Amino acid sequence: MARGFTIVEITIAIVLLGLLGSLAAPRVLDRSALAERAAADEVRALLRTSRQVAVAQERDVCVLVSALVVSAVYTGAAGCDATRPVAGAGGQGPLRVAAPTGLAFSGDAMLRFDARGRLLPSATRRVTLGTRTWVVEPATGAVS
Repeated sequence: MARGFTIVEITIAIVLLGLLGSLAAPRVLDRSALAERAAADEVRALLRTSRQVAVAQERDVCVLVSALVVSAVYTGAAGCDATRPVAGAGGQGPLRVAAPTGLAFSGDAMLRFDARGRLLPSATRRVTLGTRTWVVEPATGAVS
C-alpha cells in the first residue's frame, strides 16, 4: 500500500494556502488601522481623564488639539498654559497622544473643562482622527 499525497492533493493544498495568505496578509501587514484604533482609544481616555482631573482637583483643565498631538494642560492666569501639562497615570510623563503616521487630528483646537466637568464656553466640541470623531457634550463633559 502506497503512502503519501498525490500531486492533485498537494496542488489543492498549495492553492488553498495561497488563497488564505492573500486574504490574511493585508490584515497582518497593514498596521495603520491598528495604530488608528489604538490612538482612538487613547484620545477617548485622555478626554475622559482630563474631565475627571478637572473635577477631582477642582480646577480648569484644557485639552489642546494640534494636527500631530492632543495634550491635557492646566490653566494659568492667561488661560490654557501649554507649559503646565497634566501628568499621566501614576505621574508618568504628560497626558498626551501623538497622531499615528499618516493621520492628523482635527476639530476644535481647544476644549476647556471647568471644576464641575463642564465645557467652557458651553458649546459642543469635536475632535477627529481619521474616520473617528469624538463629541464632547457641554453640560456634562461626556465623551461619545
